[in-house]
Amino acid sequence: MPRLAIVVVTFNSAGEIGACLDAVPAAARATAHEVIVVDNASADGTAALVRSRWPQMRVIDAGGNAGFSRANNLGIRASAGELCCCSTPTPCRPKGRSIGSWRCWTRCRASPSPDRASWTAAGAPSSPMAR
Repeated sequence: MPRLAIVVVTFNSAGEIGACLDAVPAAARATAHEVIVVDNASADGTAALVRSRWPQMRVIDAGGNAGFSRANNLGIRASAGELCCCSTPTPCRPKGRSIGSWRCWTRCRASPSPDRASWTAAGAPSSPMAR
C-alpha cells in the first residue's frame, strides 16, 4: 500500500500538467506513493494527455466540472494511501524540493476503516480526525 496519495485536480490543464507530473517522482522518491489525476471535464485533452504520457498514474474523469473539493473527494476515495496531498497542477511543482516541503499532507483515512476524509469547500478536511 502506498504511504502517500498525491491527488491532482485538473480543468483544462494540458499546458501546465506536464511540469507538475514530471516533478512528482523526484519529489516523492523517498515515499511509496501513487498519483491520481482527477479531471473536471477538460476540453483541451488533459485527461488523454495524462493517460498517454504518464500511464503509471491513474486518471479519474469527474463526469463534469465537479469543482476542487468534490474532485479531491473522488481522488481521496479512489486512493490507497494513508496520507494525501491534494493540489492543482500549478502549486504541484516543488522545483526540486522534496514533497515534504509542499505542506499539504493530511490523513486519507479518519479511522482504520476504508472511509476517507471529506473535503470542505475551503479545502480543509471536514473531520478533525482526518488532520
